[in-house]
Amino acid sequence: MAEKLGVYICEGCDIGKSLNVDELVEYAKKSKLANICPVVKKGAVLCSPEGKAEIEADIAAEGLDGVVLCACSPRVKWDIFQFGQAVQVERVNLREQCVWSFKEDANVPGQLPLIAKDYVRMGMMKLSKSRIPAPEVPETFQTIMVLGGGSPASMPHSKPPRSARTWSWSRRPPPWAARPRPCTSPSP
Repeated sequence: MAEKLGVYICEGCDIGKSLNVDELVEYAKKSKLANICPVVKKGAVLCSPEGKAEIEADIAAEGLDGVVLCACSPRVKWDIFQFGQAVQVERVNLREQCVWSFKEDANVPGQLPLIAKDYVRMGMMKLSKSRIPAPEVPETFQTIMVLGGGSPASMPHSKPPRSARTWSWSRRPPPWAARPRPCTSPSP
């Protein structure tokens, strides 16, 4: 599980115009997960080279193993926010799912900040519960049987790896191949 998170809230793409980003930063600092979030910051444009450099500097200085980016959709600019194998990244979509798609209702004012806080909290919680998966390496057979491979001169690329045990059916049968035996049972 991610033990040290950095939470970064972007102000670009109308997020800063529509939301009080300072209020979101304070909310993240005072949340239930504040004890595992040593870094909570806002940035003008997180996808800029300066924004990414600031995040990378915080990862190195604080030893962060998770980064919560509250900005645009995870479907865009995914290649910018890659910080190595040891750092998990959770993208919180404030732009499309909150700012661009929500209109304030006069009957129920103040919903937009609540929606944004929910998204930030969910992103922090999701990353705090996730872990980097261990790669699953399946066991494979090291025996290869070539049927009708022809002569090695005609198929030079069909040579098996040196570590594999191989038998060529055209040369001699493998030791485990049984020859057909005549039937010895009495016929009815």
